Amino acid sequence: MWVDREGVILEEARGARIGGVFLVEGRVPEEVVEAGLAWERLPALLRERYPKLDFSSGEGVALGTPTVFLGAICQVPEKLGILTELWRAGLLEGYTAVDLRPNDVVILKRGG
Repeated sequence: MWVDREGVILEEARGARIGGVFLVEGRVPEEVVEAGLAWERLPALLRERYPKLDFSSGEGVALGTPTVFLGAICQVPEKLGILTELWRAGLLEGYTAVDLRPNDVVILKRGG
């Protein structure tokens, strides 16, 4: 769905980039809107690598390679900034998952 900055649903959309969103009184919660805006500010190549954010578990997950666990929805904008720095430094290659949920810790998981 397309929403405005206040979370008002404007129209349904195919290929939504944010999934698992819950509505409160017919609106998308502000923290989800903020997460979507933060995702839009990612470098284009990083947005291509992570084409979708999923909130169905109640936490943010960037679906791409490697999968990135972002944590609570309210932390997603900050965690996307950390993801951008890891990407710019070339630190995402060779891992199957990146866990940014713990405070001040980045966990890189290798495949097995």
